[in-house]
Amino acid sequence: MEVDLTVTVSVILGVAAVISPVLTSFVDNRYKLKLKRLELDAERFKTDNFRIIQYLENYLSSLLLVTNPDIRDFPKDLQDYQQAFARAIPYLPQEAYEWAVSLDFKALDNSSNREGIPVIRNKVREQIEDLRSQSIQTQSRWYKRLRARFSGRCNP
Repeated sequence: MEVDLTVTVSVILGVAAVISPVLTSFVDNRYKLKLKRLELDAERFKTDNFRIIQYLENYLSSLLLVTNPDIRDFPKDLQDYQQAFARAIPYLPQEAYEWAVSLDFKALDNSSNREGIPVIRNKVREQIEDLRSQSIQTQSRWYKRLRARFSGRCNP
């Protein structure tokens, strides 16, 4: 049997015409999946940080209400403080956590009991600022990655 060159070329071109779009769509879909994962990771990181920042800020505001004798409604504020503290416990820095656990709200007039409040406030504020800066840095890093990946594909 003799193989004709025109038949061979047409078969090769036909196979290439079928395989080429399949390979292209496979590579493109895989690329899009990686980008989507990056976007979802960035969004999850952003929402997690935002949620943690909210917990810590709520904790600080409820601590302020409980420790300020001029504006406190003690039973309600103490309940709010306990709820905010329970949410913020996992995210408190170690030193702030130790001071917060040792607070005795019935003896707030005692100066030794009040000395931990500025420590708690400062440590929690530092934690919030760290989270905000991490959020900004991570967000800019994600966008740089996305821009770098799209720049090669979007240029005509």
